Parts: sequence; C-alpha cells; structure tokens
Amino acid sequence: MPDLHKQSNDGDGPLQKPKPQPPNLLNPSALIPNPQRRKHWAKQYRTEIAASSSSLLSTFAAHFADCVRHTFKTEGFKGFWRGM
Repeated sequence: MPDLHKQSNDGDGPLQKPKPQPPNLLNPSALIPNPQRRKHWAKQYRTEIAASSSSLLSTFAAHFADCVRHTFKTEGFKGFWRGM
C-alpha cells in the first residue's frame, strides 16, 4: 500500500505539498518586509498612521501639560527643581 504522506515524487504516490513554515523569529531580517512592500503599505494606510501618531502625540503633550500645571499650582517653581 503506498504511503500518501510521502513528499517525494518517486511514483509510489501523489506528491504532497509541504506545509508552509512560519517565519523564523530568531532571524530579524525575516521580519522586515522589502522596501517596496513597506512603501505600498504606508501609502495604503497613511490616514490611519497619521491619526494614530497625532493621537499619541496629543495625549502625551496633554499629560505633560497637566503635570506641569499641577506641580506649579501645588508647589510653585520650587517643585520643578525639588528632585524625585
């Protein structure tokens, strides 16, 4: 009886396609897409990239401003040089 799981085409059975292998996570170059694909992806999702980065920037700026305002209200200028 022929082995159906055989991966060679020696006439004993049908040729089975090998399963696709996941990328090797230990090889960093396997995770970096080629430059043309990366450029296409960035152009396709430019609105989402711009919105996400502006949201993060505004959130960090607002938090920093709140911390500065709170420190100034509670401790005055000395609060900025007090240390941790």
